Amino acid sequence: MDKTDQLYVQADFSHQDMSGQYFKNCKFFCCSFKRANLRDTQFVDCSFIER
Repeated sequence: MDKTDQLYVQADFSHQDMSGQYFKNCKFFCCSFKRANLRDTQFVDCSFIER
């Protein structure tokens, strides 16, 4: 599933299976990816912002 120009604020992706997803030009603000399955996940021109 492709996601483009999305904004994620304090989203918790912990323990989720995100394998094979494609993110383009997305912004992740204070998000958690702890123990998420990111196999073959692509982040293209994305921003990861911590506090």
